[in-house]
Amino acid sequence: MIVEDDGSWRLQSQREALRSIVPDSLLEIIRAQIDQLAPEDEELLMAASITGRVFAARIIAEALSLEETTVEERLWFAGYSPTVPESGWAVGST
Repeated sequence: MIVEDDGSWRLQSQREALRSIVPDSLLEIIRAQIDQLAPEDEELLMAASITGRVFAARIIAEALSLEETTVEERLWFAGYSPTVPESGWAVGST
């Protein structure tokens, strides 16, 4: 996001942009939930978040050098669910 800062324009960092649109209370809730994850599940969540709202478990498995079935099991546990077969996984579609 581009923002005006003391009369000049600059590119806002992702963290700054997030803080400008998401209340601190919600960020704290999200941080608390992430802190409860096992390190390997946090790594999986980070990899999935980079790819977008809908993603292929196969891609995440390849990126993390894991078996696709392992990624799928961990995604189920983390609250992700498959969308239409072959189209990928998505947050909040359970």
